[in-house]
Amino acid sequence: MNNPRIYFVVSGNAIRDSFLIDKCDFDVEIKAPYEFSSRLLSRLFYLWCRDSMSLLRKCVSRNVWKKHFILNDNNCEKSSIYIFMPGNKIDRSIDPEIVDEYKSYSDSKLVLLMFDSMDSLSPSTRKVAERLFKSFDLVMTFDRIDSERYHIEYFNLPYDRRTYDELHRTGSDLFFVGHDKGRSKILKTICQTAAKKGLECDFTVLMKKKICIGKHGGISFTRRYTRYADVIKKIEKTNCLLDIACKGQSAASLRYCEAVAYNKKLLSNNPEICKMPFYNERFMRTFQDPETIDYEWIKKRESVDYNYDDSFNWNMLLHRIVKELQHHKQ
Repeated sequence: MNNPRIYFVVSGNAIRDSFLIDKCDFDVEIKAPYEFSSRLLSRLFYLWCRDSMSLLRKCVSRNVWKKHFILNDNNCEKSSIYIFMPGNKIDRSIDPEIVDEYKSYSDSKLVLLMFDSMDSLSPSTRKVAERLFKSFDLVMTFDRIDSERYHIEYFNLPYDRRTYDELHRTGSDLFFVGHDKGRSKILKTICQTAAKKGLECDFTVLMKKKICIGKHGGISFTRRYTRYADVIKKIEKTNCLLDIACKGQSAASLRYCEAVAYNKKLLSNNPEICKMPFYNERFMRTFQDPETIDYEWIKKRESVDYNYDDSFNWNMLLHRIVKELQHHKQ
């Protein structure tokens, strides 16, 4: 498979944010798993996928969307590599039956990259993922535990480092951005305690419900997605990044990669970071109880250097994927 065309099939923004096409050796195009000719159809599919619409999914068959799936014969390109990165809604973004049908006649290769720990998925979603593991040519996960449990390939969370003009200007002491996912309570506790100790926090939480929008306890709750270019500018100005792992997650997060790439301190509730590449106990701290957080350490300005060698980059992962597919073909 020489210089194959690669399609990134991505459901959310996080993967798009971590990837820079101009740093890649391959011909890469980013696509959505489902493509619609009208905004109305796209909106209807979005509603069908929502967590609150489980009853609708029982009444409206997935087959309604079949012709819009990227592996539909009219939509896909032969002799290519399709890399699916579905997120935690894998059961809604990939149709196992279409995948099996497609594999029966196509010479394109299908790769599944898991960016969510299996333990963080619902039982029904986990069941779909396990079925898909058997259908794809290559399955890889960023979670070491899942790699061992399901006998699939492990990869370090990929990340392409950006550069901007506004470097090293003083900003917040502690920075967080991310979806709620049940983390609002602990974020409020940390933010309130930090404020009492004279620290400046810059926390933005993406919410699903309009009723929660606004500024509460020093935290900005919003439904509007923050452009990643703006996130990076805030990261480069802050002293420390806050990483709150969701239940069931033990692998590296995007915040971890950013801390290493931009030489920032990292405060995390994930004890597994001590096993990760570039871990440095001087610049990284973990906690389980917010009361044990050392806020003076967060506030202290010092020179942080992880001696990062750009080894998280996507290009290296893509070369590895192509090599693995060639090996499987043999």
